[in-house]
Amino acid sequence: MRSSVILAKSEPGEWRWLPRDHGYPLNLHTRLSPEKQARALNELSCLIYNSLWDEQSGWMDLISIGEPLRTWIKNAYQEAGVRP
Repeated sequence: MRSSVILAKSEPGEWRWLPRDHGYPLNLHTRLSPEKQARALNELSCLIYNSLWDEQSGWMDLISIGEPLRTWIKNAYQEAGVRP
């Protein structure tokens, strides 16, 4: 909600994309040029994924995910009753 307030009080010319180290657009990973793509999910600290995880069941195959992160994600999904 806060981002909506900030946007309402600013002009489109003032808006800038967040740097990738502030939020990697995993939902746009396949659209990024290879030099801009992250090599592995493990090297990222903040993701922008919108509805990717809910709408694309094979999202874990989009990017390399090393252990123990891969297992942790799968376990978290299973506990929530969702398939990653």
